[in-house]
Amino acid sequence: MVINITTYATLTLFTDNFADHVAKTCPSCTTETIPVTISDALNGKLTTNVISKLRADRSIKYAVFDNSGEINGFDAALKAAGLTDVKVIGHSIDPVTVKSIESGQAKAFVAYDFRYAGLDSIDAAVRHSVGDETSNPKSSTPIQLITKDNLGELPADALFRRPDDALEQFKKLWLVAGS
Repeated sequence: MVINITTYATLTLFTDNFADHVAKTCPSCTTETIPVTISDALNGKLTTNVISKLRADRSIKYAVFDNSGEINGFDAALKAAGLTDVKVIGHSIDPVTVKSIESGQAKAFVAYDFRYAGLDSIDAAVRHSVGDETSNPKSSTPIQLITKDNLGELPADALFRRPDDALEQFKKLWLVAGS
């Protein structure tokens, strides 16, 4: 089951790509996307709705979240519902997600550098403003799959920052003095 806050197109992109990848790599596997609104997430209905779906269909063994912010309170709700066999995975990471991984409930989350993504967006905007190509199909935002085995590689605030010198690299690319 893939939980998707449909309010944000970037989150839908993640869930669609996840479902496509599962279909290609595991033809016998199925995914079901559960659309939710930002209002559902903010008023606690997201967790309630997901737990209800998991109770109704005990064949579901994975809850895939399009954003780590959605799992706040989810571990406790799974435990209270007796659904401790459900594995939680997802996109982006924060301190709540770290605790879930430490407890063993969450198995893996993809960490990416929001700061780098912002710099990359600025780079694309500047390139567009001067008529240059805005994308390079061979480039991507740095990511890392975080599991219990490599959790210690994250700093205490759980913010993934790779590469460490991203700003300096962009300044050099942009020919900014002092870089």
